[in-house]
Amino acid sequence: MSYDQAPLPARRRPRWPIFAGIAVLAVAAAGVAVFMIMRTPSTPPIAVKGTMSVPWDYAKEGQRCIAGGGYGDISGAQVVVSDAAGKTIATTQLQEAGILHLAGGANCVYDFAMAVPGGEKFYGIEVSHRGRLQYSPEQLRTEIALKVG
Repeated sequence: MSYDQAPLPARRRPRWPIFAGIAVLAVAAAGVAVFMIMRTPSTPPIAVKGTMSVPWDYAKEGQRCIAGGGYGDISGAQVVVSDAAGKTIATTQLQEAGILHLAGGANCVYDFAMAVPGGEKFYGIEVSHRGRLQYSPEQLRTEIALKVG
């Protein structure tokens, strides 16, 4: 016995998986865009320049400074800039600048310069282990003059 059946109509594939995939990609792209916008600093970096003065030991090697009085760690010391939470955001090293002769004696003077990310309410600057000093962004834009001893 033979049954003549009409062929079944071709099944159409559902299109919803394609639209769901496009929606997932759009949401992921939007998430990446938001992340990139939030990570981009909204303010330009701040150019920080400053000096560190320490008592001179009065012993000369040509015109080189020899910091005395327990300040031997200052020459070439690391300068650390941190944000208000104490997280390090920039570092550099002191560079010998010369001897500053004053009425009461002389000081070895060291320079430092670096760019720090803008946008913080306060910044901390610490040289070696000498303690952290707080500065506003406006104060950082002027030359910082540090002194020990």
